[in-house]
Amino acid sequence: MAQETAHSPACLLCPADIDEVEHMLCEYMYWCGERRELEQSLGRPLRPEDVINLLWGLFLADLPEDIGTRSRIISASNRRKELFTHMVEVMMGIGLQRRT
Repeated sequence: MAQETAHSPACLLCPADIDEVEHMLCEYMYWCGERRELEQSLGRPLRPEDVINLLWGLFLADLPEDIGTRSRIISASNRRKELFTHMVEVMMGIGLQRRT
């Protein structure tokens, strides 16, 4: 399988023309179950531009000064980071199992 991916940018498991990280994380239907909880937390589908915020979190300078609001935003951000990390770990674990 690894040799096939080197010769073609297409996804081997669905009709997508290009199999890249964006496809795997945000589009590939096989992973919709793994994305579900994160997308529910976001209130919308996962987008490629979300990845940076999910990995790095928020800039404190961009948060409101109100301590309660700030705390809720930070808590939600931390939860989404956990959900994203878990999602990727599951995807990688399943992906490795499928390739062996």
